[in-house]
Amino acid sequence: LFARGIAGLDPWITATGAVTLRQLATHTSCLPRLPDNLMNPNGDDPYGQYDKKAMVEYLAHAKLDAAPPCAAEYSNFGFGVLGVVLETVYGMPWATLIQEKITGPLGMADTVQELSPAQQARFAEPWAGDKPAHPWTFQAIAGAGALRSTLADMSKLADALLAGPKGP
Repeated sequence: LFARGIAGLDPWITATGAVTLRQLATHTSCLPRLPDNLMNPNGDDPYGQYDKKAMVEYLAHAKLDAAPPCAAEYSNFGFGVLGVVLETVYGMPWATLIQEKITGPLGMADTVQELSPAQQARFAEPWAGDKPAHPWTFQAIAGAGALRSTLADMSKLADALLAGPKGP
């Protein structure tokens, strides 16, 4: 994937060059759950400050434990990389790409990265155990969990996935 020299991704041509989109999407890329340069992995907003520059810096020096594909192992970082690669290929922000390719066609109006005031009024208050928390924000790792949704919208997505190739 990275070794193909997609415009804008040339700095990523490193040991991670053997990673494919499929491996990123299936958690078989050998990338870790989180990069070792994540500034505040256990803080109140662990992904909020992690930008594309930090991502590229990590990928330029990453040492994978094995050559991909690896056994499936969950990677927020891998999904974040997938989001940035798709942004670069399609030339649009991740949230716009998701709206154009998935949530818009499926009529998922309540699945977004940034909540409108009306959606914010319906947003469930976050908790960390028995303590109030605040929502996380995302930059480069948005692909790993920046979307907010409703049960109704998630049902639409489930229906589309269950319909398989004949579905929307």
